[in-house]
Order: sequence, then C-alpha cells, then structure tokens
Amino acid sequence: MKPHRLLLATAALLLGFIITPRALQAAPGDLDAAFGTGGKVVTTFGSSTDQAYSVAAQADGKLLVAGNFDNGSNMDFALVRYAAAPLEPGSLSLSSAFYASSGGAVLNVTVQRADGTAPVSVTLSTSDGTASAVPPFAAAVAGTDYEALSVVVDFAEGETSKVVPVTLIPRTGRLPNRRFTVTLSAPTGGAVLGTLASAEVRLLAPDTRAPTLKVAFPKATATLVTQVAPIVVRGAAGDTLGLDRVEVDYGGMTYLATLGAASKPTSVPWSFEFTPPGDGPVSLTIRAYDLSGNVTTLTRSFDFIRRYPVQVTRQVPPGLASPDEAGTVKLSSSKGDFSALLPKYGAAAQTGAVTPLAQVSLTPKAAAGYLFNQWQGLPSGHTLKGAVAAFQMPAEEVTGITAEFVANPFLGLGAKPLFYGLVFPLDDNDHRHETHGALTAALVTSTGALSGKVTLEGVTTSFTGVALASGPVWFRAPDKSLHTALALPGGAQMQGSFTEGTFVVAISGGSGGSLEGQAWPALYSKTVQAPATLLNRASKAGGPVDQGFYTAALPAMEQDPVKPISEYPQGTGYGGITLKNDGTLMLAGVLADGTKFTAASALVVDNTTPIYAQLLTPGTTTGEKGGSLTGSLAFDPGAADSDVSAESLQWFRPAVSEQSGTTKAALATQLYTAGWPQGIHVRLIGAKYDKTATAQTTLGLPEPGPWPGILSFDLGKLAAPVTATNFVINGNTVLIFKTPGSPFFTLSFTPSTGVMKGTFTPFWSSAKPPAFTGVLLGKGANQGGWGYFLSNETGDTDPESGSVMLLGQP
Repeated sequence: MKPHRLLLATAALLLGFIITPRALQAAPGDLDAAFGTGGKVVTTFGSSTDQAYSVAAQADGKLLVAGNFDNGSNMDFALVRYAAAPLEPGSLSLSSAFYASSGGAVLNVTVQRADGTAPVSVTLSTSDGTASAVPPFAAAVAGTDYEALSVVVDFAEGETSKVVPVTLIPRTGRLPNRRFTVTLSAPTGGAVLGTLASAEVRLLAPDTRAPTLKVAFPKATATLVTQVAPIVVRGAAGDTLGLDRVEVDYGGMTYLATLGAASKPTSVPWSFEFTPPGDGPVSLTIRAYDLSGNVTTLTRSFDFIRRYPVQVTRQVPPGLASPDEAGTVKLSSSKGDFSALLPKYGAAAQTGAVTPLAQVSLTPKAAAGYLFNQWQGLPSGHTLKGAVAAFQMPAEEVTGITAEFVANPFLGLGAKPLFYGLVFPLDDNDHRHETHGALTAALVTSTGALSGKVTLEGVTTSFTGVALASGPVWFRAPDKSLHTALALPGGAQMQGSFTEGTFVVAISGGSGGSLEGQAWPALYSKTVQAPATLLNRASKAGGPVDQGFYTAALPAMEQDPVKPISEYPQGTGYGGITLKNDGTLMLAGVLADGTKFTAASALVVDNTTPIYAQLLTPGTTTGEKGGSLTGSLAFDPGAADSDVSAESLQWFRPAVSEQSGTTKAALATQLYTAGWPQGIHVRLIGAKYDKTATAQTTLGLPEPGPWPGILSFDLGKLAAPVTATNFVINGNTVLIFKTPGSPFFTLSFTPSTGVMKGTFTPFWSSAKPPAFTGVLLGKGANQGGWGYFLSNETGDTDPESGSVMLLGQP
C-alpha cells in the first residue's frame, strides 16, 4: 500500500498535521521495515473500502499513515510508516557569466544551487584577467584593482543561494576597462559544478556616451524587401569603451543579434536572421547597448514579399575545368529583377530567387562544340518550347532541376549540312500523290538551328526550328513560339527528329494519312567535292571540269498489278541531268505523255539522290499541281550499261474531266483522262553525254563515213510497228533516201542536249504527221535513241503514247 503524495498531503491538511518538505518528499518512498512487520501493523476492522484517515510526520522525517483496508471479507486496521528519502547535493553555479562595477568598492558574486538540499560547499577564488582589443579591456591585477580572494562557500541543508562579496580597490584618474575572473572549484558533499563555473568581473570606466548603430540592410529608404527567406538584417555598432550587445524587437519578441569578429571596438558587425510568417509589413526595432548600459535605437519598416529559390545544376561532359565551357542557363522571371542564377560563373549548381505565381523560363545556351541535350527534374506543370523550359513558380523551393549539355553530335556533318529526302506512306498499299512528297533541310550544327521545306499535294511549306542534341526537333510557329509539331496545310501535323545523322519526320492528320519522311545529308559540298568519275565537262569555256551532264531515258515497264497498256504511256520519257561538283543536281525533262518536269536534289549516301518533281494537273489553267514523279536515282559510272539508273520511279497523274476541242489544255485532258492516281512505275537509265561528240559517235556507229540506222515506232495506237531504215547518220546529219514503200519521216539532233526529234507517217488520217521526241544514250546495251510520240488520228479523243527507238544497223 503506497499512498499517493497528493492524497497524503490532502489528508494531512484536513486533519491539521504539518508535513515538512522532506516528509512529503518521502511519501511515495519505501516502507520503513523497522516499523511493525515490514513497515505495517494490520488489525481486522469492519468496512467495505480501504481508507487512509490519519497522517503524522515524525521528527526524523519519517511519515506515519493510519487507515484501514479491505481484506476480502472485512476491513483491517492499518498503520504504514515511510522512511525519509536521502538528501541530494545538487549542482553549484555562478548566477551570471558577467558581473560589472563602475567605481564601486564591493562587488557581490552569487553562487546558486540547483536540484539539491543536502549540506555542501564549494571554493570561490579570483584570478587576474586578460587584455583584449574588442571589447577593449585591460587585465585587472590583484592588489591593484581588487583584493585576491579564495573562500569556501558553505550551503546548509535546504539553502539554494549564497552571496560572496569581492573587495574592489578604487583607483583615481582616467582608467580603461579592466577585468578579472572568479572561479568555482572543489565542490564537496557530492555536489557537482554547474554550467557557469567561472565568470568575468568587469571594472568599467565611466561612460555616458551612447554607442553608434548603423543598419546596412535594409536601407532606411527601403519600402520593399523581396528575397529568399530568411531575411538577414545586418549592420555595424560600436563604442570606444566596448559594445555589449545588439537586440532586435520583432513580432512582439526581443532577439539577440549575432556579433561578428572585429578589429576595433567602434565597428563591430552584427546580423539578425529571421523569416516572416508571410508576405506583408515588417517592423523592426534595433537597439545597441554598450557595456555601461547606454543604448541607441533605430527602426526599419518595409513590406516583405518572399521569394523562393530555384536551383539549376548543369550536367556536362567529364574533364571540363568549368561547366561554363559546355553551356550556361539564363533564368528569367515575370516578377522582379532578382531572379538571375548565381554564382554567375564556375559553379555547376546555380540558384535564383523567384516570387510565387511568377512565370519562370530557363533558357540554355550551349558553348562552342556543345549542345543542350535535355532537362531533368522540372516541376509539374512545366512546358517545353525547344530547349526553353517554363513553369509557374510555386510557393516552395524548386530544386533538383538539371540542364544537360553534351558534346555536339552534329559537328561531324560539317558547319551547315544540307539534307535531301522524300516523304512516303507508312502503308505500302496506299500509294497516291497525297502520300508522297519531298523533304529538304539545312542544319547549323553549331547551334542546332534548322530550316527547310516539305512538299505535299502540290504545296511547299517552309519551316524553321531547332534540333536538340538528343534528337527531337522543335518547329517555330508564325508567332515565333516553338512547338513539337508543325502545322501543314489541310490539317496535317509534322513532327521531326535526327536519328544517326538522318532527318526523320512523321506526318499525320492530313488527307495522306500516316506518312514518314527521311532526308539524308548531302554527300558532297564546295569543300568536299564529287569525284572526277562523275564529272565530264566544264561549266565555263576553258575552265576546269566541274560538272557532269547526263542524258536519261524513262522507259515504260510492266505494272504490278498488271495494267492494260492502253491505260498508261508505252513511250519513253527523257531528260537531262546536270550534276555540279558540289553534289547538287538538276533533272529536267519530259514524260511520255508530254508533261514537263524538273527536280532539284543532291547526291546523298552511296551516291544516290532522292528525286521529287511536281507535275501540273493536265488541262490546268491555274497552275494546279496534282501529279508527281518520285523515287531515287543511283549514280554508278562503273556499271556496264549506264552511269545513272532507277529501277522504279513512281509517277502519279490525277483523273481529270475531259475537255472538248483542240487547244493544248483540252488535248491534255483527252490523253489518259482517268490518269493513274495510285501511280505507275517507270525506269530511268542514263549516261554521261558529251556535247562535243556527234550523234554518230554517241550512238556508237562506226566512223568515219555515214552509217545506216533503224528508226522504229511501236504501240501508241499503231496497228503494227513502223520501221524506217532508208537513212544514214553522218556526224549530226541524217540523210534520208526516198524508197518505194518506206514511211515518210524526219529526224534531227540537238548536239548540245542530245535530244532527237522528228515526225513520221503513221498510216492514219491526221491533219499533220505526229511528232516524236527523245534523247540519245551513249553507253553499253542501252546505247541508242529513246523517245515517245502521241497518236493524233483525226477525231480520236483518246490518244495514246507510243515508243520511239533509234539504233544503228548491224
């Protein structure tokens, strides 16, 4: 049975007993084994509940409690005695770290005891002080400034404080501040020394002058402080006889400012760091105290707007002396001028300060030889426009953002490579004019700046943008903003990227469905020129060989799936290719239905070149381009039968409404009116052409002297092939012999271009004989003249294209 201390104290008060602190302290202690049996005297007694109704404190501090308790069947009388708890010695400390006197004869030093009541003692002694410049003190000397002291201070039981007088020796004249030390030592009775076991005694020179006080930040004129928390108020204070402290009143509380190191007592730096609970007015009262208690007061009032840090770390390739060598990041904010990233140079991690709700933009700028690659750790809700990241500043720190710069992956392509390529359908069963196009681009490799053109459905769209080192391309809209997709006519969208040096685009949303485009870097340039094997003439008389000129034939081929030969031209189109030593080229010619075409391109990987020519819609009077010719040419001067070839070019011609009459536009609609919207295939074979050589030489006919030739016409609504052999070729001249039964024809050559042309008698009724045209090829098994004619029988509104072939007789 251990009564609660509060119960015992309450019972004692009710019964009029006096309980000493020692007795009360003992109440919850152990039973006094010397009393009764184990500290208890128990007698049967009758009631139903335990009670404690009498408390007595003995002179020795033991506590006697009388009552009864329920033994389970009746009540027993009970007496309980508790032994007194042992006394604790506690800890001994000086009451202050500093004691001061100015002109006094005695200074009282207080020794305090905590957590104890037992009798104890401690020795208090004095020792000379030390000199210092800040604060300004000379060493106080025993016998001159004070009387040396070493005294034992006794604490009786229950005493908690003792005052020890220290005798000072008054001195006259102008004296400096002086100081000495009092120290506690040798505690007895189990006591220990507390935190303040020594203190400084200051003998202060008379001083009535207030200290100086300056506030460097914020200025007195400041009405607005906007920065990252905490605010550090700072300044300087001083006094010739020593500064004691600087206090700052803020928010109903008084705080002690931090004093910094100083070389003289008249200018001691101080600072006070605090964080306002929110934006709004701030009022500060700043007080400087000298050692004599003189005070100077200043105030500062301003409105505070908190900014939060934005930290950006730059990740750069290893081995760089500074991240600045790879690139920098500029931070811009819509609110305020304090958002610049600092430190400005050298540090991988930089920090700015931004007001909440402000629009923040981070703009990377790569150094020479490097490109920005990607962002990491951007806050939620951010947007990207090219390399520029933007977000709304939250009311919290934004850290963990990383800007990655990498070695420029494009430098191997040259300073400004040009890219040439084609657009084609992802679905190989969906070939239409609308699903094919052309793609060109120019890349400034030092910056990633991109420009180019994409041609689809007869419309060419120019674009600009920027390529990131990681590959993605951002396109610039008319308002100069950057987007991952470029808007094309007809609602289509184009996205782009660079993959292993190839410019790749994906187009969707237009009438062509899902398309892909690939453009390859030009293989040659003005500095890295095409090989001499591809060139054969000088662009200027007397100049170096800097061009290659090729004649090319585009013969018909069987279609897959099979298509009736009456539904597409059976003649051979032709053209000329002019290749410059920088690898660029121009293909110009006439298709076998009379449609003229041109295509500009350049040699790319493996000396191939992508070709895309826009074709006018037959009969158009508005310049509508509803058709196209597309594919890839391969240049190989080592081949036996050609110098340039294409196994298959795709030719798209739209269906048109047939017009009556004999105008050029009307006749164009009468020829293959249904067109071939899904395309047909034609081949291309070509060879270098020497304009200084004669037609006889180009055709490989024996020289000197004339040589007989064979000129044949086939298909194109001819009932049977027409062949003429009654002529010879002598140089560039054709000599025709009139022989019975031979067809009438004409034939001539244009030596500068290799073009042949003429007319022939088709054995049908027409106002004039049909004309034919073609080109001479001068290599291998394909050596000969290749061309086409268009049937022109009177009244026939469905003409066709037939083939023309010129060869030498065996």
